[in-house]
Amino acid sequence: MTSFFEMIAPVLNAEPAFAAALGKLAGGDDVTLAAPGLIRPVLTASVAEGRERPVLVVVPGADAAERFARQLGTYMDHERVLLFAERSDAPWDRTAPDLEAVGARARVLHSLDKNRPVVVVASGRSLLRALPPQGSHVYEPLSLAVGATLDLADTAERLARMGYERVDTAEERGQFAVRGGILDVFGSDAPYPVRAELFGDEIETLRRYLPSTQQHIGDSTPVEIYPCREVVAGPRAAQNARRALGQAARDDEELARDLELIDQGVAFNGIERYLPHF
Repeated sequence: MTSFFEMIAPVLNAEPAFAAALGKLAGGDDVTLAAPGLIRPVLTASVAEGRERPVLVVVPGADAAERFARQLGTYMDHERVLLFAERSDAPWDRTAPDLEAVGARARVLHSLDKNRPVVVVASGRSLLRALPPQGSHVYEPLSLAVGATLDLADTAERLARMGYERVDTAEERGQFAVRGGILDVFGSDAPYPVRAELFGDEIETLRRYLPSTQQHIGDSTPVEIYPCREVVAGPRAAQNARRALGQAARDDEELARDLELIDQGVAFNGIERYLPHF
């Protein structure tokens, strides 16, 4: 299908109305272009082709966003198509978040922040959730690649701040393990865990493994490990929340307990409810 797109793209780009729209977009102007639903992914791929900046596509609902992303992947590299997932948990819930959704959202936000040439497909609802401000570095990934240097103690501390759980054997998303000169980590949105074996402070090998048997299944390309939380809070955030909440922060035992955990840098289910006060 990629070859098919390569054949039709010049025809599309030469169509007068679409060519005029592309020219206005390149000049920084707004454009409204009416098109049937089935052709919209092709037009989006044409807009994104050759661009060195991200493209954001907003559609009405989660199902429509997933469908549009799949269709778009037919016409361009899958790695460039990112879905900004909706989270199933509400900000005020005490339930554990869907780590895959959190990780996918972090990947999108980091790609947008770094101005990568991706196409982000989002539902209107997925854009409504409050997020930390740009420049807060909440979504910065941990990068692993053969030849890179890595301090295991610092990395373990960083993964804990990112919401990862330290265990003896990393078998599920959001877990990591350190033993000797080996780091195992199962990224929040990763399809498989990876094992980094170090020689001194340098990653000598980076391989995928099966969570059930710990057996290696092949070398891994460089990976980015994204956080398991959309909030990383510390003492300053807790102070701001206390000022915003006023007397309630002193009278309500649950609020006081949560703010004490935030003071200590401890992540917990439901911490997102305090994000507007940070």
